[in-house]
Amino acid sequence: MLRRLFQRKPRVLPSVEAYALWASRYPAEAHNAFMRLEQEAMVSMLPLMAEKVVLDVACGSGRYANYASQQGANVYACDNSMDMLLVGQVAKSVVATMEYLPYTNASVDVVICGLAIGHLPNVDGAIGEMARVIKQGGYMVVSDVHPYQTQRGASRTFTADDGRTYAVEHYLHTLEHIQQVTNSNGLHLTELREPHYQGNPILLAWQATKL
Repeated sequence: MLRRLFQRKPRVLPSVEAYALWASRYPAEAHNAFMRLEQEAMVSMLPLMAEKVVLDVACGSGRYANYASQQGANVYACDNSMDMLLVGQVAKSVVATMEYLPYTNASVDVVICGLAIGHLPNVDGAIGEMARVIKQGGYMVVSDVHPYQTQRGASRTFTADDGRTYAVEHYLHTLEHIQQVTNSNGLHLTELREPHYQGNPILLAWQATKL
């Protein structure tokens, strides 16, 4: 399964177009080995969320929004794909991009962003926006395909209703750049995980706190 996920595919689609095709088949849970590994890493880094304000950025079908709600959090969510929001049906969710979050400054205790930031050609604006909405002492927990895999031409793939297999656009963002942008936005990288498969890193997940 992991080999199939990271094969090179001939046609790459912009993320909005890709998720419009993928939405009808995209479950609201970790539905393959890669996503189960990702979720395990993410959940291990999430703080206690009971009675906290949690924002699921690029929420997709609501996997982390639902998890945070189960933990007793007050959950908000956003995604740039209306198709995915309709599938997830997360309460208090809106259509928005990662670079322009419709939330006030220092209004969120925890920001979660799973497997989405790599769809952006430039992550600076998205990390800046997530940092802006986090309260002092709050957390940001993010995951993405590991840069090592991106350098090798790997991407996330899916099979649409038409039976064709597509890849979602994905861009290389090095750990060094992520650390630089995180620090420049008043965040401190507090934990980093790099799960491996067959000796190679396949996932990058990190936690940062607002200073």
